[in-house]
Amino acid sequence: MLDGEAATSIVVAGTRLTYPAPKTMVVSSVMKGNSKRETKPEVRLRSSLHRMGLRFRKNHSIAVEGVTVRPDVVFTRQKLAVFVDGCFWHMCPLHATNPRSNANYWARKLERNVERDRIGDSRLTQAGWTVLRVWEHEEVVDAALRVEQAVRTLRRLSEGGEPKFQGHCLAFNLLEPVVDSDDKVSDRLV
Repeated sequence: MLDGEAATSIVVAGTRLTYPAPKTMVVSSVMKGNSKRETKPEVRLRSSLHRMGLRFRKNHSIAVEGVTVRPDVVFTRQKLAVFVDGCFWHMCPLHATNPRSNANYWARKLERNVERDRIGDSRLTQAGWTVLRVWEHEEVVDAALRVEQAVRTLRRLSEGGEPKFQGHCLAFNLLEPVVDSDDKVSDRLV
């Protein structure tokens, strides 16, 4: 569909959104090329986690309170849901951009994406899941180490005598300095 052709519309959460007509065939092909799954950041993170010996499910649907959420990486035993968020699509606080073409459409669309993320996070945590969000701009090794630490922590809490988590949402910057037993200070997911 190019300029001048009829635009289609959909209803999302009670709001009718009209897809804007792409200005050129190039724009149309670029937008069609954006995939929902198997993005490079997701694949890189999963590969790194697999090399670390972690086993997980990918794009596993979780139904919670009338909402189906599909995290990018799921550790079902630990009830850990990992999302790899694109800076553009999820409005990264460091790298978000506002498109100049069709600005109203994109503003509403991106706001809805973030709102959907928050609703999913809330429903998952209420159901006892831990949610970990990773931005696409993060170093893969750092993100994989945070996921590994979360998995270890959740395993330890579920296997030990300590109480289980009731669900948490961990953002990419929630690293705290921790003093180890040998009095070293390190950044570790708590």
